[in-house]
Amino acid sequence: MIFGTVGTHDQSFNRLLAGLDELADDYDEIVAQVGHSTYRPEHIQWFDFVSESKINEYYQNASVVVGHAGAGTILTALSYRKPLVLMPRRKQYDEHLDNHQLELTEALRDRDDVFVVANVDDLKGAIDKALAHTPTTSESAGELATYLSANIDQMVD
Repeated sequence: MIFGTVGTHDQSFNRLLAGLDELADDYDEIVAQVGHSTYRPEHIQWFDFVSESKINEYYQNASVVVGHAGAGTILTALSYRKPLVLMPRRKQYDEHLDNHQLELTEALRDRDDVFVVANVDDLKGAIDKALAHTPTTSESAGELATYLSANIDQMVD
């Protein structure tokens, strides 16, 4: 199962959801958390919000997590050792107040379990790479959390 998530931010991330919806025929199962987005997928399973225990089940059962580049999404996926496809929210599309998610993805580019895409046209290729991924990154989610905590202010500035 591919699990897509846009987090809890109150702006839509319709771009990512539409991209996942277009890929429905390419994969056995895609489930997406759509949050506050206005786009409602027609070809994949979706939900707005669920309990923390239920969302953790989705992370745990996913082969790949596809999401925005929110710190919570990143840390949760990596804590379950799931390959992660990230498409950062962009200010220019009114998906966020600033472009800090671009800086977060830039900080993660060297990890072999994180695949960053700029647009929906690159989603399928990144998902396929993530599905074929063999973990080699030894950095734990705890080490990543420490790094992000120490550097997030610099990334956002």
